[in-house]
Amino acid sequence: MLDQNTLQQLRQLKKDIEDNKDQGEGEVRGSQRRFGFVRLDDGRDVFLPPETMQRVFPGDRVKVNVLTDDKGKFKGELEKLIDSPLKEFTGRYVVRGQGHFVEPDLPRFNKLLFIPPSERKKAQPGDYLHCKVQRHPWRDGKSQVKVLARIGAPDDAGVEGKYILCKFGIDSQWPKGAEAAADSRKEKRDDLREHGFVTIDSPETRDIDDALYAEANAQGWRLDVAVADPGAFIPEDSELDKAARQRASTVYLPGCTQPMLPESLSQQACSLVADEDRAALLCSLQVSPTGEISDVQFREVLIRSKAKLSYADVAEHLAGNNALPYPQLDALKAVS
Repeated sequence: MLDQNTLQQLRQLKKDIEDNKDQGEGEVRGSQRRFGFVRLDDGRDVFLPPETMQRVFPGDRVKVNVLTDDKGKFKGELEKLIDSPLKEFTGRYVVRGQGHFVEPDLPRFNKLLFIPPSERKKAQPGDYLHCKVQRHPWRDGKSQVKVLARIGAPDDAGVEGKYILCKFGIDSQWPKGAEAAADSRKEKRDDLREHGFVTIDSPETRDIDDALYAEANAQGWRLDVAVADPGAFIPEDSELDKAARQRASTVYLPGCTQPMLPESLSQQACSLVADEDRAALLCSLQVSPTGEISDVQFREVLIRSKAKLSYADVAEHLAGNNALPYPQLDALKAVS
């Protein structure tokens, strides 16, 4: 048995050894090959050989002992896994020999992750998958993943859009209680339903979000731009408000569209369809003959578009080939 004095000396020796080690914390970074690096917080890049990279994922935050070889280059010795942010990801199902793996669709991530037989969800080689890390390779270099969903095969119709929605976590569902309310500012709006607004879009457009009107005056032209006002139907901090802020914009994908707002709003209640009363925010501008803009005003208004026009029809009208009964088009062309 060692006495207390000897034990204290051993503890002090261990502490001295630890204090004299060159250690650091940083983020693991992959490469196009099997080796990698740790970018330390002090700015140094520490080399991780292939056998060491097997124990970590790019993006992991680790603590390393920094060794220096005879050429003065830094080499890392893994000491502690601090954090591993990789939880879920998308990738492609591949088979290598008898092993079944997913090839993650991640930057500078060149390792295959094993899928146990019980976690394959009847996926087939080549399928696109949504997966979750089930076992980190820190202890022995062996990782495992669980298939959360089969996105589809490469030749499935619309698989590109589905894959992008999954890869970037774009929510395709609306939360419960996301219904729109009535127009909360209806009584405060200026009535411009007799104004000659028209909309110009593709023929198939249903979410019509702006209407235009212009007329000549002594100072040049007055240009009115009415923008659909869904904010009047969405209570602040409601579930729908939070969902719309999370999405930020409509995402257009191959074969599908992921709207910022439910279709009941974007294509119906708020869409500036012809011959229907609609809430809008109006920007009025006075434009001089030399293009100077003055007297800019904003108002909450109620409008009624006079026509849904297409780009092609308006282009034909302006070219003098097919006249449309909307003189405001000529004023819009002039002010533009």
